[in-house]
Amino acid sequence: MPPERPGRPVPHAVPRVLLAVLLALLPALAVAAPRTLRVMTIASERVVHVGGVLRPWLKTLERRSGGGLRFRLFAGGMLGRDPGQQHWLVRQGVADIGWFTLAWERGR
Repeated sequence: MPPERPGRPVPHAVPRVLLAVLLALLPALAVAAPRTLRVMTIASERVVHVGGVLRPWLKTLERRSGGGLRFRLFAGGMLGRDPGQQHWLVRQGVADIGWFTLAWERGR
């Protein structure tokens, strides 16, 4: 490595400065707003597995994420009522998570 000359920028100093700035921003990134995920199911809110399993599971995930995740439940087919299209709707980004019977989605 050639000796450094006064007055000339050192080429490897720029990445070090960027790294220092990124490290300084890490605490701010950790306090970022929680991400809200859309959860869809064709089952009604009144069905036992939605009220007794799905909702409590989502609340547990929110709590365990330390506030980093939130979930918005779309029950009763609000995002799509066709049982055979649930997998497709998740793949298209209509929802982030789908709660549906896999037997309706044979081969996928």
